[in-house]
Amino acid sequence: MITLSENKYDKLFITFSISTLTVGIFVLVKYILLEGTVTLRDVMLLYTNIHIPYYALYLIVSLLGLYFIKIQSRFLYLYFLFSFTILLFLGSKMGILNLVFISSLYIILEQRKIVKYVIPLLIILLPLSFFYTPFGKRFNQEVIKQTDKSRVRNWASGKKTISNSLWLGYGVGNTQEALQKYRPKNSYEYKERYNSHNQFIAIAVAFGIIGLILYFFMMFYYLYIGYIKNNYFLILFILLFNISSFTENLFDRQKGIVLFSVMVPLLISKMKK
Repeated sequence: MITLSENKYDKLFITFSISTLTVGIFVLVKYILLEGTVTLRDVMLLYTNIHIPYYALYLIVSLLGLYFIKIQSRFLYLYFLFSFTILLFLGSKMGILNLVFISSLYIILEQRKIVKYVIPLLIILLPLSFFYTPFGKRFNQEVIKQTDKSRVRNWASGKKTISNSLWLGYGVGNTQEALQKYRPKNSYEYKERYNSHNQFIAIAVAFGIIGLILYFFMMFYYLYIGYIKNNYFLILFILLFNISSFTENLFDRQKGIVLFSVMVPLLISKMKK
């Protein structure tokens, strides 16, 4: 296994973080130049071809990388502020959830003294976030009012698909047609030929329950070696990747495959030094 020196390892994460930041700044500038004629989500997709859940995961992994290489706190806080702001305006529900998760861990484990400042800030920011940002609008529509039930229907169709080939699945090349078979013919997800929007359902449809069990075994193995070696970056990466997998097929796109296949060996190699 190729190992990197401490200096190269730090530079790699700084470069990754700057690249991710640059994409976000470019999208914001483009959005401003277009004078709001399209949404920030549309600008991200049109001009970078990066799906929002992947960009959210890239941002949060960048933030973790900066923390674990012990970048100066003021840069870390600025990066967090940028990440939180752009994810709010991109309407990334899972991105905000993951960001709240890691920031809560940070406060509890390292910065308990600032809790008294964070709580009043949250009391002010949360209502503003829910009423005046695309995140709040999407959360209200999809989670509270449930006006768009395509994702719920999609998951229900996925469960039906799995139950009809429970143990071995349908095979990698047959998953889309298998899902289509159990979807309402007039539904949005049927017409647009959506994937399952859930990595665990996708694995079970392709490889059956046996394949899903093997996938969980692999993930628990990474968590275990992270735990016994005190590699908290690896543990958090695996947790965040799988939390994001509840609403996205991360292994269906190159951006998800590359992130996982680069990050896991990189973090393990760092641990073995």
